Amino acid sequence: MGNHHKRMVRRVDQHPHYMTTEQLEERSRRERWRAKGRSRVTHPAHGSVVVPHGSNFAALLNAADVWGCDWLEIRGAEVWAAEPGATAAKMPIHYI
Repeated sequence: MGNHHKRMVRRVDQHPHYMTTEQLEERSRRERWRAKGRSRVTHPAHGSVVVPHGSNFAALLNAADVWGCDWLEIRGAEVWAAEPGATAAKMPIHYI
């Protein structure tokens, strides 16, 4: 019999149950930034930014990433549909 069935191997330390809280948060953040939708988030103190939109809350979290603040600081921000063809901001690099 030929060897045409490849075995799927997952390292134990890559399983979600073995990930640290920081690793889970970073994975969640990366997934949030991969959303296909686009929205414009505006805040009186921070201005306006176009970010990926999976939900209004995810858009707020993404905007907080861009602005370098906690999302609680921008609770009053408004989330609007982005203009057609608008390009989302790049995901900021976080240094831990």
